[in-house]
Amino acid sequence: VYTNQAMIDIFGYESFDDFINNPYSSRYLPDYQTILKERWRLREKGEFVTNHSEHEIIRADGEKRDVETFTKKILWNGEESAQIIYNDITERNQMEKQLRHSQVLASLGEMTAGIAHEVGNPLASIILYSEVAMKGASDTRQTKKDLKIIHDEAKRAGNLMKDLLAYSRKLEPNKRQVNVDSVIEKVVQMHEYRLKVQDIRIITTELPEGPLNVNGDAAQLTQVFMNLIMNAGEALKKSGGGNITISGTTEAEWTKISITDDGPGIPEKYMDQIFLPFFTTKDIGEGTGLGLSIVYGIIAAHNGSISAENNEDGGATFTIRLPLYPRQ
Repeated sequence: VYTNQAMIDIFGYESFDDFINNPYSSRYLPDYQTILKERWRLREKGEFVTNHSEHEIIRADGEKRDVETFTKKILWNGEESAQIIYNDITERNQMEKQLRHSQVLASLGEMTAGIAHEVGNPLASIILYSEVAMKGASDTRQTKKDLKIIHDEAKRAGNLMKDLLAYSRKLEPNKRQVNVDSVIEKVVQMHEYRLKVQDIRIITTELPEGPLNVNGDAAQLTQVFMNLIMNAGEALKKSGGGNITISGTTEAEWTKISITDDGPGIPEKYMDQIFLPFFTTKDIGEGTGLGLSIVYGIIAAHNGSISAENNEDGGATFTIRLPLYPRQ
């Protein structure tokens, strides 16, 4: 019989009449409609039903939003009625989800840092003594060959430990004024020809005019953009080619860099796991699953943020926010 303007806005209708004239079933998912009917049946029988709930609604434009509701009995024009208060909690839920994700990554970071240190020390000894042994004059050719394999494999394992430390943010960035335009240009030049052969184009567009200076470590940021472009290239390779678009804007004291591809996108079931260490959809032996987790760790160590989403017209976009270098 009545709803205020805030309620109409939450559901995305133009007016109270639009709200009332649209079927009740259009505003809720089928499963929740069943729950609602059962609650009202129990209330009418006088049984206890919780007054608070959280669920999804469907706005007039089809968008789904998270809401919490509080229900109580009131008198309306002398008749017993139900008053329901709606609160849109979509942003709150997204922030809580991001916080939980960050806590998981932080815990994994501590664990991987401990592993990397414990394994890194004996690996350093293996590398050192294998190098000493290879210089021995009395060793046979086969022995030296075997020692070379031991040395190279230990170094490979050592590099993996460095990647783990980078993920866990124990390798602090050496921050200074860095022109992120130059970093991106360098990475593009490194990969442009290789990708072009695979019918993949890199398009740099909408970058702000003039130097885009951030407060960061040039080597680590190079690694970030290299990993993201390589990942986009691998996704496009599977679909026979396409475009990688790099764009950027500045917002107050931040710069936002987006890397977009028009490939197959990221399966929704993996979206919450892509920044976790060792998670990979590649075949065994094709990747360690540390690329995006290292990117996440580097950006976090730069006091920035990174997010990923699928595009409406296909493909995926990774967006990085980094603090601009303080203006003098």
